Parts: sequence; C-alpha cells; structure tokens
Amino acid sequence: MTRWFILLFSLTFYAHATEILGTDSFSRRFKNLGFSAGTLTEFVGFTQINDKGDRGKFAWNPYLGFSADIEINPTWTIIPEINWVLPREAGNSGISKNLFMFRMDAAHHIFDQLRLRYGTSFMVLNTRGPGGTAEINNGTGTSSFYVPKESQTAINQTLDFGMDLIYESLSVRFQTFIYSPFNNLNRQWSYAIGVTYFYDLWTK
Repeated sequence: MTRWFILLFSLTFYAHATEILGTDSFSRRFKNLGFSAGTLTEFVGFTQINDKGDRGKFAWNPYLGFSADIEINPTWTIIPEINWVLPREAGNSGISKNLFMFRMDAAHHIFDQLRLRYGTSFMVLNTRGPGGTAEINNGTGTSSFYVPKESQTAINQTLDFGMDLIYESLSVRFQTFIYSPFNNLNRQWSYAIGVTYFYDLWTK
C-alpha cells in the first residue's frame, strides 16, 4: 500500500508539472545542474555499530550526487537526482554494500535562501559477500549470521523530506528518507547531510 500511495502521488505531481511545463519552452525550465557530496546515515537507532551492540545515530558513508533544477513557477521546482553511496563493508561481516538512490523531489522556495523538499526515492542496494557465516555481536551475545556469496540486489521506495539552505551557488542540505512510512512496526528512517554546487545553465 505504501509503495502505491507514493507512486500515485509522484505520478499526479508529475502530470501536473508536465502540463505546466508544456506552456513554455521546456529547455528554458532547466535552471541549474547540481553536483553534491555528503554522508548518509542509515536506519537511525537501528543499525549496530560496534561489538557492544550500540546503535548508530551518525555514520560516515560518503556519497556523490548529480541533479537538475526544473522550474515550474517562481516558488516550485522539480528536482530529479541520482546519488551514489560509495561502496563500503557492512561491519565486520565481509559483506560489501553498493547503494544507488534514484530520487525525485518537489521543492518549495520559502525565500531565496531556503527551500523545503518533498519527494520519493528508489533505493537500489547491491550486496556481495565471501560466503559462509560470521559471528556478530547481537547486543546481548553473539549469533551466527549467513554471509551471502552471490551478488544480491534489493529495491525499496521511501518517502522523503528535506531542506536546503542556499547561498549564491552553494547549498547545505538535510534530507530524510522514511521506509514503510505508514507501517508502525516496520517504519525506519535514514538521513543525509551534504553540500551542493549549482551550475547556472543560463548565466555562465
């Protein structure tokens, strides 16, 4: 149900935006290209970060991103974006993780230096491991966990909220990603903090 709700919201917004964009030269609606870098913290308060069983609230998982600002009107912008979280190992399990984020936001400009973002992401996670089992602390002791040998890919959709603080050609962004937002038992959230450089397509 969650995925269908988010997909319906996205398609409705996209259809409305397409109708608006069609009333003017489409190419002139592309205002900026964005080049981003930052860090992603996954599953706040849920992911174990050490052998003592502590749960992480901040993690250093660098990402790179590319986006475009498509103007609907002076106060609303559509922002398609691709982010790549650089490959990393999951704890001491020997499992490598490679995450791509395919995103679409609608940004509301409160004033020149602040815009709020609402959107959705498809999280494409690829994992690969050496196979066998690994002994990992579970907070109260240790447990044996299966380590996959083959490559596996999982896709999740999230409901996203964020904000940009903008100064000239740079912005600082805080972005949240909510998994299973309408399910109290399965709901989890991640967040990213990053900076973006905007390349103005029409004044450079």
